[in-house]
Amino acid sequence: MTIVQTRVIASLMEHINLSCKDIDATKNFYQTIFPDWYVRAEGVFNGERWMHFGNNQF
Repeated sequence: MTIVQTRVIASLMEHINLSCKDIDATKNFYQTIFPDWYVRAEGVFNGERWMHFGNNQF
């Protein structure tokens, strides 16, 4: 009899900084993957909208 062990390696993501053509669609995409994430900060820099999106896991 052989015992098989499965090793799971988890990647952890706590936040992302977004700056893209359709920031709302991108936020909705990531919120589907990470439903506990929320907008932590946002603003405009050089005429471009940015967003800090994540949770407070760490």
